[in-house]
Amino acid sequence: MSDIKYPEVQFQITDADPNAFGIMGLAQKAARKAGLTKDQIEEYIEEATSGDYNNVISTTMKYFDTCGGDDDMTEEEADAEWDEHWAEQDSFQEDDDE
Repeated sequence: MSDIKYPEVQFQITDADPNAFGIMGLAQKAARKAGLTKDQIEEYIEEATSGDYNNVISTTMKYFDTCGGDDDMTEEEADAEWDEHWAEQDSFQEDDDE
């Protein structure tokens, strides 16, 4: 049995902009698409915004399937995908700085 509160809400967290608003926006969009109520989404937002950036990430992962339903993906693979996403963002930033 999954510890995810709403496992029917599935998305790749690495598809979000790597900031709190991008992550919460993608989560809200996926939640609406999966049929969650306004109250359920507001509960998520309230908890996600009750702390720092790490709280946004951990709350999002607690509420939703952030691997997009890929049951075969290990935690290490998910971490590697997230690291790759951050590296891509860093390279875009470096390009902008030049």
